[in-house]
Amino acid sequence: EVDEIRKHTVYRKVLRQMAKDRGKRVIGTRWVDINKGDDINPNYRSRFVAKELRAFSPFTPQEDLFAATPPTAAQNLLLSMLCTRRSRRGLAYKLVFLDVRRAFFYAEATEEVFVELPNEDKEPGKDLVGLRLKSLYGTRSAAKNWQLRLAKDLTSLGFGQALSSPCIFYHPDHDARLVIHGDDLWLLADRPALEVLKPKLHQTYTLKENGTLGPDATDDKAVTTLNRQARYIDGFGVEIEADPRHAELIVAELGMGEAKAVTTPGVKEAEPVGAEAEPVTDPAEGTAYRGISARGLYLSIDRPEMKFAVKELARKMAKPTQAGMRSLKRLGRYLRGRPRLVVVY
Repeated sequence: EVDEIRKHTVYRKVLRQMAKDRGKRVIGTRWVDINKGDDINPNYRSRFVAKELRAFSPFTPQEDLFAATPPTAAQNLLLSMLCTRRSRRGLAYKLVFLDVRRAFFYAEATEEVFVELPNEDKEPGKDLVGLRLKSLYGTRSAAKNWQLRLAKDLTSLGFGQALSSPCIFYHPDHDARLVIHGDDLWLLADRPALEVLKPKLHQTYTLKENGTLGPDATDDKAVTTLNRQARYIDGFGVEIEADPRHAELIVAELGMGEAKAVTTPGVKEAEPVGAEAEPVTDPAEGTAYRGISARGLYLSIDRPEMKFAVKELARKMAKPTQAGMRSLKRLGRYLRGRPRLVVVY
């Protein structure tokens, strides 16, 4: 990771005194190690991140830091078009899943920020810090800077950016559609278009190809992207399934592994009264309620039958009640009996 930082010139080493002279504090840093796989198929990533945490009023707009994510409908539309449409040439579409490696390191810094150096990049006898030149994970403006850089690069390659979302692009010459989610790129185009566009994208960024869904024998028939599982079934269509680990974790965290299943994730109830309306008094229980409800919200993106139930749970996040806990456990019992849902296009 330090080699990548040096390759992209993420920061320039300067004396700590420079930050003091300019009245800037030096942002702390740390290493974050994450297993993006599981115990059977580990996929560890180490990230050097800044700890730029700054308190601000919740009523103060933060538009300068905003970085969009695409509507789920945009990604779903690409899957639907893969099954039902053909390109202007009359050829079958293919859907390519790309991942930009160290995406933030491509984006120029837009603020003067000094960061502590990793131990692996310090120089003995010198009190040095890093003056950031590129965006660093953990800095507040990194995601926004990357989105601006990506839009600039894609428009230079002939893509047009949608008015409805900065994460959606269309290439009129190649009839290609591109949806961006952070550093993940979903590119829908026919084979001749991909033969032109993919090399250009590889020249612009260091990319990892996670797979290509399509009808040809050489195309992939199963791809994992954004923790979703997408499967192409010849002569049938495409299946998309949420990461099943989320449902498993909700059931486990609620202790519902042996509970009796129910057939619906939630029911519409009157406002609770009496003991049911009492707030949860155990802070740990309240924290668990918020965490599990948030996981349910994320899971509901690909499981529409859960949307009402998790919306009702989210209403009580600030002050979980006894009734809310009962509803949360109902969701756990539902997932105990319905751990998976597959959407078919």
